[in-house]
This record gives sequence, structure tokens and C-alpha cells, in this order.
Amino acid sequence: MSSLTTPLAPALLRRIEAAAYCGRSVAAWDRMVDAGLTPAPIRLGGSVLMRRSDLDKWIALRCPDRCAFEASLLEDARDE
Repeated sequence: MSSLTTPLAPALLRRIEAAAYCGRSVAAWDRMVDAGLTPAPIRLGGSVLMRRSDLDKWIALRCPDRCAFEASLLEDARDE
């Protein structure tokens, strides 16, 4: 019996992947990150990455700025 596995989507995205995931050019994405208009990136080793789950929540919330997004996460954590 052969076992088929479905490849998992990565939980962390590099900036090029995050930009594509959100339908933005890399240059536009970089400007948005620098301006605080996206979820905060995380640094892992020498890489700057975005959590896919954060991007999904951010999009569901209609792309608020970073401060509003983080406030929403804190509110959700309090409600749990």
C-alpha cells in the first residue's frame, strides 16, 4: 500500500512569499512593512519571516495597521 502525503504549506513565509500571498509586489510589501501596515515580521537566524497565520488573521480583519492588529490579538487572547 502506497501512502500519499499532502505537502504542508509553510507556516513561515519569506518576504517574497508574503508579498505574493497578499497580492502585493515585493517593493510595495517592503514599504508596507516599514510603515507598520502589516503584522510584525519575526527574525529567525538571519531570516525575516512572516507567520502565515498572522497574515490570514490580518486579511480577515481587513488589513489593519500593526498597532490595531496587535491590539486585536491581545483582545482575542483575553477572551480565551
